Amino acid sequence: MSRILCPALNCDNYLDPLSCRPFISSQVFDKWCDLLCESAVLEIDRCYCPYGDCSVLILNECGGRLKKSKCPKCNKLFCFSCHATWHAGYRCEEARELRDTNDIAFGVLAENKKWQRCPICHHCIERKYGCKIVRCRCGTSFCYKCGNEVVAQGCTYVFDRAYKAEKYAQA
Repeated sequence: MSRILCPALNCDNYLDPLSCRPFISSQVFDKWCDLLCESAVLEIDRCYCPYGDCSVLILNECGGRLKKSKCPKCNKLFCFSCHATWHAGYRCEEARELRDTNDIAFGVLAENKKWQRCPICHHCIERKYGCKIVRCRCGTSFCYKCGNEVVAQGCTYVFDRAYKAEKYAQA
């Protein structure tokens, strides 16, 4: 209801609030502008800062899927996907189960060290050197670079390595 069509015959344009301002009351003009702003915001992905001392409205004006975000007002990190405080090293589903500061400290460490999670059991794996294909203690082999299970989905890194090995053997 915030966009009003021009009343002229055969005109498909919308009225501009600034052009109509001299002809309407200031209360109607203010309400119209508020409705226009609200309708524009409703079309954009948004959330509120999860910190109780802030709670500012944050818009995803760039589009795309956001995760780790920083509040422009309080400068604290939060997850735009699940609208919770930042849960470093944990998926959104796991973040709700965080119990104490040790869980959070481990998540920060895993994120800083860029540890990969097993695609099946989700345990953290640290690879210091060697092949990008690692084996988790649950027995799952996966690519440390992309996180895909080698057998189920395949991995471009595995195929590149196999191709290069085959080409080298033929030479």
